[in-house]
Amino acid sequence: MAITGVVGIAPVEDDMQEVVLSCEDFGLGKPLDECTTKQLGRLGEELASLYLESMGMELLERNWSCSFGEVDIIGEQDERLVMVEVKLRTVSQEDSDVAPELAVDYRKQSRYRKLALMYLSRQARLDSIRFDVVGVKLVSEHEAQLRHYVGAYEWDD
Repeated sequence: MAITGVVGIAPVEDDMQEVVLSCEDFGLGKPLDECTTKQLGRLGEELASLYLESMGMELLERNWSCSFGEVDIIGEQDERLVMVEVKLRTVSQEDSDVAPELAVDYRKQSRYRKLALMYLSRQARLDSIRFDVVGVKLVSEHEAQLRHYVGAYEWDD
């Protein structure tokens, strides 16, 4: 996949940035509407990973799993462990108000907290943790919009 450039990064709020990526090719080998949910999910994780690395995050794990479930991306930034949930939706111009990140509900947050405890028990390197959410909207075959919520929720929300 070749990202030809970040078209724009706009801080929306203190804890959120909106990014527009222009992509040469998503590397799927077929039109978006012919892709499976799993293929699209992997694409969203790839786009989020590329973006997070460009923002200075060191990626430690992708699709880490244990008996409680799976974490899309685990990274490190500013000596803090960062667990990232990625949500993707394909949208048309009429669906511009779609917010995939809203799918990270209380149940999903609760599961991520359990996953964080399991990960920390196995990787004692860092003890400070942050939970981020990246919402990805595929607008066209060559354009994606990302919303990155830094510290989207806490341990005790």
